[in-house]
Amino acid sequence: MSKLTVYWDQEVVGTISRHPQGKISFEYAPQWIVTKGKPISLSLPCGQKRFPPELSTAFFENLFPESENSHCEPGRYSCVDADLKVALDIIKADPGNHKLLPAMANGRLSIAGAQDKLPVYFKDDSFFPPENSGSPTTHTIKPANLNFPDIQRNESFCMELAHHIELPVPKS
Repeated sequence: MSKLTVYWDQEVVGTISRHPQGKISFEYAPQWIVTKGKPISLSLPCGQKRFPPELSTAFFENLFPESENSHCEPGRYSCVDADLKVALDIIKADPGNHKLLPAMANGRLSIAGAQDKLPVYFKDDSFFPPENSGSPTTHTIKPANLNFPDIQRNESFCMELAHHIELPVPKS
């Protein structure tokens, strides 16, 4: 059985254990329970028990990259401002036949959902997609989608609603 340590703000939260059948289970670290006591998910309330594979896998499965994880290495980026403008113009002109992600990213990315998206590091008014798994991002670019014509309005409404009921949400 292989194990993976889960961190939150550089503190150990717990451990994910992979079982031979591919499912995973999660267990909070005793120190996290004592010092923080915060759950990482409503479906995984903070406690000392080991969560069963059904609950653990349901929460973590879309957080892992879909391909093999590479060793953690320092972040690498390259500026794509000009290429990004061209790609977005092409998508806008013919959205049914073009996708943003394959054209713009060399790194392994894993963001679940139905919408085309590109995670980027945004700095000094420039866009930098990650080139490896050790490259954190600050923003996600989501062009319009023919299959979901109002998805950006729906997402904006949901984020605003969450903000108004005082849920912790990122600025969007």
